[in-house]
Amino acid sequence: ALGSPSRQPSPVRLVAVSSAGSGAEGGLCLGCYLAVHTWNAADRPEGEPGVRVHGHLLESRAALWTMDATGLLRIAGHADDRQTALGWHLAVAEPRRVDVASRRLVVREAASSLWSAEAVGDGEVVLRMALGTVCGA
Repeated sequence: ALGSPSRQPSPVRLVAVSSAGSGAEGGLCLGCYLAVHTWNAADRPEGEPGVRVHGHLLESRAALWTMDATGLLRIAGHADDRQTALGWHLAVAEPRRVDVASRRLVVREAASSLWSAEAVGDGEVVLRMALGTVCGA
């Protein structure tokens, strides 16, 4: 489960099933796993204190996530045992360009976004921003 107030949550892989944009527009690739790594300079955008979140086709690159009862979504590990940004929080970053409808997902050491998880099917949840910077704000 993604989060439970009664016990320590088990880490899960998150898969993108919907996105505001795609490809060159900057949306996550649908069916891709949320991944965090620092293999090139673009993974640490200028002026951003965190690391960019990617949509990756390979499950072996997936980040493992937990969400606590307060809505903090954190990296608990990586499928390939990388140590990148462990314990950091998922956040919505500032826009990449003038388009305020397009925001990046990043992980940051300091929490800046709270999330809610809504069950929508067998083992599937929709994550929604509960508190923090939102698109178009």
